[in-house]
Amino acid sequence: MNHFIESSRQRRRVLVVDDEVINRELLEAILSLNYDVSCASNGSEAMRQIRSAEEPFSLILLDLLMPQKSGFQVLEECRTDEELKKIPIIVMTSEKSAEVRSIHMGADDFIPKPYRMPEVILARCERIIELSEEKSLISSIEIDEATGLYDKSFFYAYIRRLLSKARFQTDAVIVRVDGFTQLVKRRGHTNVDMALRRMAELITRELIGTRGIACYAGFGVFGVYCKHREDYEEVFERIRKELDEYPPSKGVRFRAGICAKVDKAKPMESWFSGALTACKHVSPPARTALYTDELRERDARREHLSRDLKELTDSQVIVRFQPRYRLENGAPVPAGANAFPCWRHPLLGVLSADELVPIARKEGILKRLDRITFREAAAAARSCGFPVAVEVGCAEGAEGIIDELAITPSDVIPSFNEALGSDDDGTVEAVIKRLKDKGFTVEMNGFGTGGTPVYKLAELHIDALMADPSIKGESLCTVLRVAKLLVKDTIVGGVETAEQLEALAREGCGFVQGDYLSPPVSADELTDIVKSR
Repeated sequence: MNHFIESSRQRRRVLVVDDEVINRELLEAILSLNYDVSCASNGSEAMRQIRSAEEPFSLILLDLLMPQKSGFQVLEECRTDEELKKIPIIVMTSEKSAEVRSIHMGADDFIPKPYRMPEVILARCERIIELSEEKSLISSIEIDEATGLYDKSFFYAYIRRLLSKARFQTDAVIVRVDGFTQLVKRRGHTNVDMALRRMAELITRELIGTRGIACYAGFGVFGVYCKHREDYEEVFERIRKELDEYPPSKGVRFRAGICAKVDKAKPMESWFSGALTACKHVSPPARTALYTDELRERDARREHLSRDLKELTDSQVIVRFQPRYRLENGAPVPAGANAFPCWRHPLLGVLSADELVPIARKEGILKRLDRITFREAAAAARSCGFPVAVEVGCAEGAEGIIDELAITPSDVIPSFNEALGSDDDGTVEAVIKRLKDKGFTVEMNGFGTGGTPVYKLAELHIDALMADPSIKGESLCTVLRVAKLLVKDTIVGGVETAEQLEALAREGCGFVQGDYLSPPVSADELTDIVKSR
């Protein structure tokens, strides 16, 4: 660090302020060996030189007892000025009480009079200058330019400092802006940076105060460590309202996950991992979710399954089909299915796609699962006479699998989760366009929670939208009405009662599926269901 500082600067400038000529000349002689030295005979002259300097001084050596303006007055003026407060100051005095007072006022060190040991003076000056420059360099690195918050690289280090001082319960919070990449494309970097800055200000005001710390981790993700509280939903609703009052951030959507009352005996990384997990489980219209015992158990199970997945064989992957029904005059008529991979675990039995797919994504084997699912879905479609929808786990590999297996538009309907498009770098958009050009019908599932802007869905020319199964009641009706404005067909899964089916029919929903109509089945059972119509 010191080598970097020394190699990046010319000789440092030092200002000596003392009303006695002999003292100025003595200090100038000592310091000029290493520094460019300027002198001032009183406080007023010193302030003129400090304020008019083209290149800031690296250090001020300040006598305290002087005419016109004392050293105490110079020290106070420098320490209350945002720019001048960065300059380190060493006071020069023979009075012990003055030493204590000056340190309390912000002096960095003191040199006792008379000046008997030149090597000590040089060593103290060098140490104070280096400390100041290291602090300035670190500060410039650790602050994120867009938000003014700490950079994630320094976040944990500062939390460690806070842990030793905190005598109260604390929370770890992750705040994530939905559809960040698309937001940048739509509004531009300048407007998004302004929106992020405003959000950072509101997070600091509402959550941090003087008892916490926040960082910006990039890509629309904020980390917060703060005193425990119970009113996060109300806090983030206030933040949303204030964001909407600021034009660059109006309409920006976000969600927050909270790991409450963190266990300080556990690694900090686990707190924020839990908060991120909770963030992924926010169910609109709520804006927040807690990392509960249920989610903790799910995370522990997922870690165990991740280890087991390394031994996965193709024979352990079984494809199941959720029959799909078209509503004709309110009556459900079989019209295809959704295909999804399950895992026949050697000890735990058959695990659903909801468990398998997130772990497979983490372990990087989604393309392998896609190949198996596409192959089985195409075979089932040819048998039952309807194309089968397959959720694409790995967008980059979907086209290659379709070409490799000679899959046609009459076999499979590629289905993309809305969350894939929300932070997309353009890959999903390009894949969808090429599949459309080849004649494939394309669906998007998870509609209503994924964060993809409506304008983007319109640009993608999606053929059908499937509402996220977590959306219920009047919210689902609203989602369906929006969907029908964008696409030809709408689909709702998770139908469990006759009342739900009737309500969806009244709402004009195109397709439905769920255990009320049929649980997931094998390919042969799907063929029997379709042919029985």
